[in-house]
Amino acid sequence: MNSKILIWNTFPLLERMGGPSTYLFNLKNYFSENNANVVFLGDFLCQLKNELPNNNQPILSKKFKKIIPISIKNIIRINQNLVEQINILDKPFKLPENIDLKDFSVIHFHTSFDLFQALDLLKNFKGTVIFTPHTPRACYLENIGDSLKLWQVKKTTVSQLKKIDLLAFKRADILMFPCLEAMEPYHETWDEFKDIVTSKRIEFVPTGVGLKKSNLTKKEVRDKYNIPQDAFVICYLGRHNYIKGFDLLKQFGKIILKKHKNVYFLNAGIESPLRGLKHKRWIEVGWTNDPFALLNASDLFTLANKMTYFDLVLLEVISNGKLSLVSSTGGNNFFKKFDLPNLVFFNKNNVEDMLYKFEDIFSNQKHFCTKENEMLKIYEENFTLNVFGRNYLNFYNNVINSK
Repeated sequence: MNSKILIWNTFPLLERMGGPSTYLFNLKNYFSENNANVVFLGDFLCQLKNELPNNNQPILSKKFKKIIPISIKNIIRINQNLVEQINILDKPFKLPENIDLKDFSVIHFHTSFDLFQALDLLKNFKGTVIFTPHTPRACYLENIGDSLKLWQVKKTTVSQLKKIDLLAFKRADILMFPCLEAMEPYHETWDEFKDIVTSKRIEFVPTGVGLKKSNLTKKEVRDKYNIPQDAFVICYLGRHNYIKGFDLLKQFGKIILKKHKNVYFLNAGIESPLRGLKHKRWIEVGWTNDPFALLNASDLFTLANKMTYFDLVLLEVISNGKLSLVSSTGGNNFFKKFDLPNLVFFNKNNVEDMLYKFEDIFSNQKHFCTKENEMLKIYEENFTLNVFGRNYLNFYNNVINSK
């Protein structure tokens, strides 16, 4: 039986993009180093200079970075762009001439858009179709993005986006998630999801990341941003939106900055659609290719997701052994079973509980500082790139052998 695997990506693989782009970037490095029989569609599309939409990001993220408050004019323009995107997906997907789907036993998709656009090509495919979604809520909501509220999008457009998700999920023979907890946001935001998964084969392969460190020291980073060496620094890395809980982080920050005169916030990520606080001890770095420098300079990492899939940044933080305060939601909850003292959970969307857990951390800093090695051990045993890659190849082999 043919054992070739095709990973279907029409988006670039980038080390620091996040989502399926970075997820597959990591996997591709492992597969290349281990001569795995895995082909990436994107490599052939690049050869053709095929200009397809980057499905990893919300459709409107590049064109509409600052739409607060949003105008009627912009609402109309955004809706038009959504319709244009759907129209692109309705066009038949043309495969490169040197790709024949009959050569593969498994095709693995990572966005509902890609799978939807390939439906006609898959009609006669005899192998196994796998789909791994990566969004922190239902795919159609993520593709609308944070620029609009749902009620501001035309009902027909929402209906079409939901149909794309429904057909994609239904066509997959296997739905693959990093863990059971990562399915939570789909159950919460998509009514049809429950019925879909009851009739599907579900598999779980936890994500992994490579070990990355910064060459900059704690002192160098603090000096750069005029942060005192004896300050307590709270770090946030990621998108500034509601799903990530950035609004919650701001509520938390207002109270902490007022109460503690030597606490600083050091945040990375584009300030869109939400901006940070205007305070001298609230520092916005913007986009950075070296988030680990900020981790080095911090005493605490915080992640206030309201919903989440399986956040790559949390894995990277664990790989650095950093004390973390994270919301109890979705894929974050997977890590509870490791009972890590340096991974402190608070009730999601609950500022009061976040503050309560922070005060415990702040009052017992010396205790938490001794627990770093426990996080590093969990990372080395479960979440390195080698463990991730091996688990992936074992999964593929099991799929092929079960046919």
